Amino acid sequence: MNRRALDDIRVGSHARRAMLEDDITFEIIVHVLRHGDAIEDYPNDERGPSYLVLGFWDDLPIHVCAANKDAYTFVITTYRPDPARWDHRFRLRRKSE
Repeated sequence: MNRRALDDIRVGSHARRAMLEDDITFEIIVHVLRHGDAIEDYPNDERGPSYLVLGFWDDLPIHVCAANKDAYTFVITTYRPDPARWDHRFRLRRKSE
């Protein structure tokens, strides 16, 4: 994750809808990207290399999927992870049955 690109964070339309659905603010996204941990890497994503970051806001887990562009970070989506789909630390996906 290129933290220099965090000076300019842009949010895509899908991420904006997700923010409204899960009551996630831009302030929360910035906090997660700056202080969270990259937990998954998607080097072959069709939109370009991207990654998933886990962070916490008021002790609640938040995931932000983003991609570093030349001079900015593009937020693809964000959500509150479902405990049924993630381990207890929200870092590993549960295996589907």
